[in-house]
Amino acid sequence: MSYFDKALAIDPEYVAALGNKALTFYHLKQYELAISWFEKMLKIDPNNIAALSNIGTSLMSLGKYEESIKYFDNALEINPKDLAVLYGKGNSLMSLGKEEEAIKYFDNAFEINPKDIQVLHNMGAALARLGKYDEASAYCDKVLEMEPTDYITLCNKGKILSSLGRYEEATIYFAKCLEIAPNDPWVLENSKRALEKMNEITDNEDNKWSCLDKDDAVIGYVIGVDENEAIVNYVNCAAGACSFDRPVFTLVRGNVRSDVSKLVSFVRVGNKESDPLIGIINRDQFQVTE
Repeated sequence: MSYFDKALAIDPEYVAALGNKALTFYHLKQYELAISWFEKMLKIDPNNIAALSNIGTSLMSLGKYEESIKYFDNALEINPKDLAVLYGKGNSLMSLGKEEEAIKYFDNAFEINPKDIQVLHNMGAALARLGKYDEASAYCDKVLEMEPTDYITLCNKGKILSSLGRYEEATIYFAKCLEIAPNDPWVLENSKRALEKMNEITDNEDNKWSCLDKDDAVIGYVIGVDENEAIVNYVNCAAGACSFDRPVFTLVRGNVRSDVSKLVSFVRVGNKESDPLIGIINRDQFQVTE
């Protein structure tokens, strides 16, 4: 910061120094100060798109979405195809619950750069909020083609698949999320919900999942000391992360611990041979020992 001050002491209208000082305040999350320095840039150059866009982004960070849109609009009058400005206005509109309008700006940004991951993220999110899950899923796929481990997109894909009733597939994406962030409560909760929905379908259809019961069945290759750990291990198993070559299963409940080597059954999630197998154990099939 001192270097910018020295430069501005020599030339108070040195736009680059003003901009860098403003950005420094922005990254320090001192948004009001950032805005004041971006405004100094605008006094020198009223058509400075970077200053207009950054004021809009700073106002968004302060929750002043309507005000931010005014600055994005001013910037778009100067350059209607500025990617950052289109993205910023779309975000502000989404924050105001105006997803239909937001999509128009994300779509314009997408036409400029169809590989911009942030634009693809938010386009998918806006479509999902509108209940257009198939379209939202397609945008997730575009991101995952470029970045297979993109955490936000993996989470969104799992949630979208759950919304489509494709719970088995959703658990696979949640498993990939948990490989990155094993203790994320949002993912753990949504994994749990997907599993519960699978069980509900089972109860109604008496299909291959009929042995799954949250109280009487143990699912996965390791059941942990609490329900969350159990879910992590279940979805990892669903994603094909465990080996079924002479598996040893472990049950932990309080002070009770038992190694189990007998499987009741294998089931395959899906109809393809490449789909993962799930090992299912029922507590009635083994003795629990201290």
